[in-house]
Amino acid sequence: MEVEEEPLTEDVYFTKTTNQYFYFITEATIKAHPLNYGDWVVAYNGDQVVGARQYKNGMVDLPIMGFDDTTENLRIASMGYCQAGDIPRIEIHKANGTKVEMNVEVISDERGGLAWYGGSAGGHAIVVLSDGYSLPGEVALHNAYPNPFNPVTMIEYDLPSDLFVNLSIYDIRGRLVAELVNELQVGAVDSYKVIWNADAQSSGVYFVRLTAGDAVENQKIMLIK
Repeated sequence: MEVEEEPLTEDVYFTKTTNQYFYFITEATIKAHPLNYGDWVVAYNGDQVVGARQYKNGMVDLPIMGFDDTTENLRIASMGYCQAGDIPRIEIHKANGTKVEMNVEVISDERGGLAWYGGSAGGHAIVVLSDGYSLPGEVALHNAYPNPFNPVTMIEYDLPSDLFVNLSIYDIRGRLVAELVNELQVGAVDSYKVIWNADAQSSGVYFVRLTAGDAVENQKIMLIK
């Protein structure tokens, strides 16, 4: 059975009018990951909320309301709503209270593209939303910092997709000194950051080895005490 959409709260409330336009949102991502179930997709004209829909997985049919003067009450309630040529602004309201402004890309449109083009006959555009972030193109091991170090250094790496990751430290003879990561990790826009505290080790040259899927990256670091 389909789950009912939660009631509109004050920050996403809007008045329904007879002048409507729809964004059919086929994909929406924040930091290259899909929205979470229950997030709100909210349309604004300036700072005025003109439409909202709760994300329930799959396509979102976001209604965007236009100014409506068919009755006095609607005329007052819809002051500041969209008129022909206005381009709505889209935000995602997360469950933790954060709001993320989204970029909108038109895949196809029936009438006006991103610009509002409503009326009693309606209209729609098929769009995708993103916050502008994308996953890295490949596995990458960044330069440890600081290097040389004493006794702590930070190791950063990028993952373009979900991969099993092993991050280990070896001494100059090839002996395993420390295993810092050995688990499945998700692809991420931001670099992973791992701290190695070499307080128990002797000064000298060490090697960082990152194995992620089929990729293997190595780096020389130097501990100076």
